[in-house]
Amino acid sequence: MSTFQTRTKNVNRFGSAGRRLLSTSAIAVVSLAALSVGQSASADTGPWTEWDSQNNFTVQSNGQTTDIHTTANIAGGNSPDLDIDAGEAVNVFQQGSGSLFYGRAADDADPTQILGALWSNGRLLIIDRNGVFFGPGSQIDTAGIVASTGDISDADIFDGDNKFSFDNFGEGAITIEGTVNVGQAGLAAFVSPTVVNNGVINAKMGTVSFAAGEKVTLDLYGDGLVEVAVEGELADALLENKGQINAAGGTVQMSALAAKGAVDNIVNMDGVITVASAEVKGGKIILSGGDSGKVAVSGKLDASGTTGGEIDVTGQNVEIAGTAELSADATDGNGDGGRVEIIAQDKAIFRGLISARGGDVSGQGGFVDTSGLGAIDVAGGVVDTRASNGTAGLWLIDPTDITVVFSVPGPLDPVPTTNSTIGWNQIMAALGLSNITIRTDGGAGGNGDIFFGATTPSNSITSLFRPSGENRDLTFDADRNIVVNEGLNFSGVGTLNLNAGGRLILNKDLTVVDIFDGVLNPDDGIAQGNLNITTAEIDLFANLEVQRTLNSTATTVNVAQVPLSFGNTGAEIQDGVDVAAAGGTVNVGAGTYHEDVIIDKALTLNGANSGLHGNDGGRGPESIVTPGTVGFLITGNNTVIDGFEIVGGEAGVIVDGGNNAIIRNNNIHGQFAPSGEGASFGAPGEGDGVYVTNSAGTKILRNKIADYNDDGVQASGVSDFEIADNLIADNGNGDLAIGVSNASGSLDITGNEITNARRQGVQVLSSTVTANISGNTVANAATTQAGISIQGTNGDISIDDNTVSGGLIGINIHTSDNVLVGDKDGDNDSGNTVIGSGRGISVFGSTDTEVVDNTLTGVGSGIAGIQSENIQIVDNNVTGASTVGIDIIDSDSADVDNNIVTHFTTGIRVTNSDLVDIEGNTITDIAENGIEVSGSALVDVQDNAVGGASANDVGGDGIHIVSSLGADVRGNTVRNADGDGIELISSDSSNVGGFGGGDRNTIRNVGGHGIVSSFGTSPDILNNDVAFTGLNGIHLNGGTDAQVRRNLVDETGRDGIEANGNLDIQITDNRIGTRAGAGNIGGEGIDVNNSPSADILNNVVSNTVSNGISINPSHGSVIQGNTITNAGAHGILSSGSDNILIRSNRIDLTVLDGIRFANGNTVTIDGNRISNTGRGGIWAHNSSNVTIDNNSVLNAGTAQTWSGIVANNNDGVRITRNRVDTTSFDGIHAGFNPGNTGAANTNVVIDGNTVLNARVRGIYSV
Repeated sequence: MSTFQTRTKNVNRFGSAGRRLLSTSAIAVVSLAALSVGQSASADTGPWTEWDSQNNFTVQSNGQTTDIHTTANIAGGNSPDLDIDAGEAVNVFQQGSGSLFYGRAADDADPTQILGALWSNGRLLIIDRNGVFFGPGSQIDTAGIVASTGDISDADIFDGDNKFSFDNFGEGAITIEGTVNVGQAGLAAFVSPTVVNNGVINAKMGTVSFAAGEKVTLDLYGDGLVEVAVEGELADALLENKGQINAAGGTVQMSALAAKGAVDNIVNMDGVITVASAEVKGGKIILSGGDSGKVAVSGKLDASGTTGGEIDVTGQNVEIAGTAELSADATDGNGDGGRVEIIAQDKAIFRGLISARGGDVSGQGGFVDTSGLGAIDVAGGVVDTRASNGTAGLWLIDPTDITVVFSVPGPLDPVPTTNSTIGWNQIMAALGLSNITIRTDGGAGGNGDIFFGATTPSNSITSLFRPSGENRDLTFDADRNIVVNEGLNFSGVGTLNLNAGGRLILNKDLTVVDIFDGVLNPDDGIAQGNLNITTAEIDLFANLEVQRTLNSTATTVNVAQVPLSFGNTGAEIQDGVDVAAAGGTVNVGAGTYHEDVIIDKALTLNGANSGLHGNDGGRGPESIVTPGTVGFLITGNNTVIDGFEIVGGEAGVIVDGGNNAIIRNNNIHGQFAPSGEGASFGAPGEGDGVYVTNSAGTKILRNKIADYNDDGVQASGVSDFEIADNLIADNGNGDLAIGVSNASGSLDITGNEITNARRQGVQVLSSTVTANISGNTVANAATTQAGISIQGTNGDISIDDNTVSGGLIGINIHTSDNVLVGDKDGDNDSGNTVIGSGRGISVFGSTDTEVVDNTLTGVGSGIAGIQSENIQIVDNNVTGASTVGIDIIDSDSADVDNNIVTHFTTGIRVTNSDLVDIEGNTITDIAENGIEVSGSALVDVQDNAVGGASANDVGGDGIHIVSSLGADVRGNTVRNADGDGIELISSDSSNVGGFGGGDRNTIRNVGGHGIVSSFGTSPDILNNDVAFTGLNGIHLNGGTDAQVRRNLVDETGRDGIEANGNLDIQITDNRIGTRAGAGNIGGEGIDVNNSPSADILNNVVSNTVSNGISINPSHGSVIQGNTITNAGAHGILSSGSDNILIRSNRIDLTVLDGIRFANGNTVTIDGNRISNTGRGGIWAHNSSNVTIDNNSVLNAGTAQTWSGIVANNNDGVRITRNRVDTTSFDGIHAGFNPGNTGAANTNVVIDGNTVLNARVRGIYSV
């Protein structure tokens, strides 16, 4: 590091020119030296004639004037001294303006003194480590000049790269007292630890450089471009201008690097520096003290031009005195103002005037930066960046920490290390001349905070000045926090910008308004009252009011209530919303906020109980919102409301047009619709806890919503909507707990608890959705229309795992398609639970509805499908109190399968419905019919269990089918019914039973008939098992083409099978009374009355109380192939029937006759096998055209004295080929009755018979 003690030597002692007078011998030496290098000199010694070395030049002198002519582009040499005395002149003629001539003072210990004139058409380099003094009256005119007190090597000079490095500086100084002129775009550089200008330096469009450092490099690029690089710190340095430097359109640079210990000024500007130009852009002025020492300006710096130039003043400490004037104005009407930067590494003091004005036609204002990276004092400083017809420029004030105070601060002495102060009055006055930015940087040991006022109350500030027709912006830009400790009222400021790298803390009210007072604020149409906030986090403990536009980047805003005080009217949530950036978070502390909050952007608002369910007992003090109208109105996308208590108002939360809103963990109650109850009375949302309209992706989660006047949650025109885990408690004054209409996309209503809903618990109306309604608990009021209601809605709808109690209808599906009510995943372990509703589940006017795996308890009626199509009612457990368990009305293609139905008037009822499948159901404890079908077609009743274990479990019929075509009843079990087991009435082409074992109906313990078919065509009663009936086992009445086949009938109260008034009935292959023990059949085995063309074939009849088979009058009937045993009366009895065939029957053990035929015409009794009859084997009585042929009678008259075959009072009898063995009277008796009563026969033929073991006569005929 170079060291020296004296920055400025006393140059006055160098005024004598006599020190250059040399002895004759010395002259001779110089002449010889000159001759030795091929140069010549004049006889009279003048300035610059003595050279220790010469390179590429010649010297001519007349004693006062010396002319040097170079012979190369670079020339020069070392000289004992380079002095030029007053009156002397040196002219250096070079190859051109870009050529270089250097002179190095090599021997003299004194500084070089230039007191006369120095001229060159090229560039000059003067080197003297002892100093260079340009005295008063000196005149320098060159294309460019460099003077230095440092060393530079010849190689560096001659390498031709136009790059010159100086180091190893001597203790000498460079002082300019005269005039230095360089050519246009030329360079005037003075490189020394001390450079003082008291003269005039002119360098139009050129560069003037003062440089001090351990090493200085000048890089001359050509075309006037010069770069000055200063490296290494000196122990001390001084660059001073007390004179005038003129470089119109050029650059003036004063750069010094000194050690940290330097306490005095190292750059001092008391004079004038101007790079102003009326012709071109203003030039550039650079005053640089590096990171040490002080740069002081008390003079004038002018960088004005057609467009303003640049002024840079930098150093460790910078002071701009009150006398200083710095200008970078635009002189052309269309030019923009320039840049002025005052930047101190530690402290900056600005007291002067800086102007960077724009041109008065269309120019824009310039830029001014006054920065103290430690602290700054701008008291008294004035900055003007106006533009008459353009926008004012910017004044940037850049400390470490700063407090804006209401008092008027004086100059700070000393200036603090980091904490700066500025007065409001100065800021407001400065806004008349510029836009203002105050920016802090905590990197200098401070925090980078901006404070407004002290922490004690003071007066609010009101800014009232703004130029007419022009806006002004005021920006506070904190590296860390902005803290408002005073109530602030900004008016007349176009835009207030608050930018905090940490957070904005509002301890007192902040108001930014737009006012016009007609004097200071004329109503010129310029918008005021705007606020821009740039920060990550804001703390609001007071009110924020912005009249015009608010923009903010805060991602977190904390709103809290504190005790109110002067200047603090209370924090508002709306302020937090307004100042938070889209996508940010507003944290609201506990307290009461009397406001309506509007949210028009993506935000998360967290109340004091964020994250806790609205009904959580662990909730602490609440963030309470008491709105006048709406607690939160959401119009923006991606908004979250979490953890608030919203009390009163006309609506708690309204989402209108905002997408992806989330309303969660809130306690919302007391909303009141002033227009009256129900949405139809007032505006949409009026009286609702939450109202959502025209929105997508909204979620209503974990809230408590209570005591509303209209709806708990109402949504209209929504898509992808979710309502989950809420407690919704109506006080009985509301309408809907949850109402959704005109929805689309997905709809999830899950896990909600609803109590005391007045009209409906959950309603989905007029929507097309993929819906999941599950896990909800709905406790309805007694008058509630429906717990869950789907109306006019299509899509894919699942209603699963809900619990509904009370109300008129538990779950209501109305004019809706593709709805699943129950177990959606098919695991048979969920479904809905409905308790105590008037009707458990109702499906009306709907298509493709499934009601699966639900449990209904204590309902008035269970499940109803009305005017619907493709309804499935499967796997439900229905327990009721009255009416019907499952009711299908006017609904085609219904499946009623595997349900359990208990304790109803009617178990399952189907009315006017076709293609209905009733299968696998269990029906018990029914007051009337277990299954009832009427007015329907193609109904399958299969595999049902009707009736429980207790007697009289079903009060009516087990299965009752009326006026239904094609019913198929098979595989059912009916027991303990007071009425009939299965009854078909007027149901044509119906089947009861089937061929397979699983098709058999089983009927036990019924009070009426086992199976009844009345007035139907072509019924088929096949393969059923009937026992323990109060009346007939199978009863047919008034039908045609009936088939009764392969049935098993036992233990009947009356007949096994009875047919009355049937046409073309077939009774075949049945087994009647075949269980062991007499008396199984309480009447006839088969009893056919008034049923023409009956076929009674291949039946097995046993153990009848009365006749085995009985037909009365049923003309044209056939009794064939039957087996009859143990008949309590006749085996076969036919009375009053014509055209009867009794053939191939086997009859054994009858109390009376084996076969008795009476009062009929044209009967054939053929091939029968009769044995062990109590009376006769065959008795034909009072008939005509009787044929008794090929029969076998064995052991007749076991109880009475009777003949084997008896015919009396008949007209036309043929008794042929019969075999009679063992009778108690005659073998064949054709005549009077036994006992000689009755009438004899006429037209009798007895032929080919065999009679054995007759007790009286073999054959008797009268």
